[in-house]
Amino acid sequence: MNLAIHVFLVCVRLAMVRKDINDPKFRLRTRRKPPAPFDTPTMLNLTHPQAWAILSGAILFEVAGTTCMRLSEGFTRLAPSVLIFVFYAISFALNTIIIRVLGLSVVYAVWSGVGTVLTAMIGIYYFKEPATAVKLVSIGLIVIGVIGLHSSSRMAVAA
Repeated sequence: MNLAIHVFLVCVRLAMVRKDINDPKFRLRTRRKPPAPFDTPTMLNLTHPQAWAILSGAILFEVAGTTCMRLSEGFTRLAPSVLIFVFYAISFALNTIIIRVLGLSVVYAVWSGVGTVLTAMIGIYYFKEPATAVKLVSIGLIVIGVIGLHSSSRMAVAA
């Protein structure tokens, strides 16, 4: 019982402490060094063209993972089932590297949009899925959106 009261009082005390890191008093109380800036190896200090190239690779790995979903036949085939996770892990790792350069909204929208278009094209041409007019118009709209996002990220670099 005494331990429960002690734990409760510690929790109340922690809740009352100001956690404003910019406050010099907080820094003196905690005696923590502020986190160092994210200085990274040169691989992570990418230019915009390099980031777009890496995003292309991430998209290809995402499409490969999605295609393996179809090839795995509901996780009944071992190799495609394992490759789903491998390809998606690589794709997410590449996305994590480039989000600092291009921004989350552009990276995720382009990654998912272009991946959707390529996956739809693979479904139509390789797996012989029907190519309806609604599908093709929708794919065209996705392409227009990706072009708009790409041009907006270029305008942000120029500014």
